[in-house]
Amino acid sequence: MANIRNLLGRTPSARRRTAARPTEGRVTLVVGLGTTGLKADRLIWERFPSLRGMVLVLDGEVQRDEANRFDHRIATPDMKIDDYLAKVDQEPLLAADPLIGAARFPHESERGAGTCRMIGLLKGSFALDTLRQKAARALHRRLAQPVHSQERMLVDIHIVVAAGGGFGSPLIIPTAIVLRDQVRALCPQARCSVIVHLVLASHFIDRIHEPAIRTKVQANDLATMLEINHAHQPDAVARLCTLLDCEPLTAPTFGLVIPYHVGDEWGRAASLEQVLSDRVLPNILAGENAGLMNLFRERAANLGALLGSTTITGPQPIVSVCQAAAAARAKAARAVLGDAGGPV
Repeated sequence: MANIRNLLGRTPSARRRTAARPTEGRVTLVVGLGTTGLKADRLIWERFPSLRGMVLVLDGEVQRDEANRFDHRIATPDMKIDDYLAKVDQEPLLAADPLIGAARFPHESERGAGTCRMIGLLKGSFALDTLRQKAARALHRRLAQPVHSQERMLVDIHIVVAAGGGFGSPLIIPTAIVLRDQVRALCPQARCSVIVHLVLASHFIDRIHEPAIRTKVQANDLATMLEINHAHQPDAVARLCTLLDCEPLTAPTFGLVIPYHVGDEWGRAASLEQVLSDRVLPNILAGENAGLMNLFRERAANLGALLGSTTITGPQPIVSVCQAAAAARAKAARAVLGDAGGPV
């Protein structure tokens, strides 16, 4: 980990900022969903200014004035739950969901979704078109740049989200489909991979004093995993693609899902901010930063194993593949950085 920090910290600024020089023929888009995604965005905004144009955030906690000042931060409409429900017919994704129509929602909720995934889906669906438009502009800027490499263009979409949260977790699948469709429309020959950085409920359980809420967060964790596993194959999301006005997928929905537990492979616990800074961001930046990739090559590292880039194929459960990918990443990290280097 020290080697990564040294490389990314080579800058005259005292704030540890660095410019990530884009890898030739590779485009990275980072999308934060929910409060955890917003925290990841703020870290990138502070430390890696050169990546600001390739980061988007959708969170119910984003205030309208904040969204006006920071164009990449997307706020949901400031309405009461009843007002959302009155407009469900305007969103095909919601109108086709019988559970939305049958559920008994509270009269009011906080700005976000709390721990209620149905509220998160209800509110977030009304902001998906805005996310689509802003992603199209961000991708167009990068994809329009001349590429001298003869290899196929690679587009990596990184989604940072808490699995147990109520707002971001139900939007993972719709977001992946919408963004993959934007890549297809802008650059049909590009190979698109969606990488989900899944921050698990273990980061939040100890801070929740009410047993019912703890149980709910853990249940959200499981529901998110089950949904991702079900939606992985293109056939499973064909109807969803139609509702989102997207072309059917011809490849698996997700290229990789990386789970982040509160403890690392050495049993050391870390705060959410530390996990985002020391584990999530390096996994994202390694694909975007040419200098970091060169460092791995110099160390004869297996970059794919280090990043956990296990390709998910066939009917095998994603949860099992996640565990295998995490083990591979840990083994590669020890080979490259040494046991004292810390987790990646």
